[in-house]
Amino acid sequence: MESGESGASTPAPPGQEQHLMLMLVLVLLRDRAGAIELVMGLLRRRASSVTAMSFVPSEKLELLRVTIALRGARAGIEHVVNQLRKLEDVYSAEATPAAQAEPEAVVRELAAGRIENVTTGQTFQAQPYPESILRIIRAGGLIAATREKLRGAGKLAGTSEQRE
Repeated sequence: MESGESGASTPAPPGQEQHLMLMLVLVLLRDRAGAIELVMGLLRRRASSVTAMSFVPSEKLELLRVTIALRGARAGIEHVVNQLRKLEDVYSAEATPAAQAEPEAVVRELAAGRIENVTTGQTFQAQPYPESILRIIRAGGLIAATREKLRGAGKLAGTSEQRE
């Protein structure tokens, strides 16, 4: 994000510097086309520093659980949360200081073997996953990866829906 682009990142008047903190914003978002883009657009305009994001399905299939790690002044982050709550596809949005978040927020980069604990700021380096394992993960599992491989080799004609 470029400086000056966000209302939350404007400098405080001299003598009134704001304490920057790491907070986790927990969002339940309707899983539909365009919903993530609306959240990303709001963050691009309003958030001072997004340090990490994750998107995972929630217990309810129609919802996504979005975790956003933001660094900034508490008032600025609370403003972002209030703006998120106004989005049509957001069911809930809450902010909590990262030190109080349970469990700790972790960002994984499987291809690079990097694991970052956003809560503590610690970074760990592990052995990266081999390309063959990454291919299976990207395909959505071993069966899907095998189907893709067989289709690519011309050994799989179609899916079960096409045969019926």
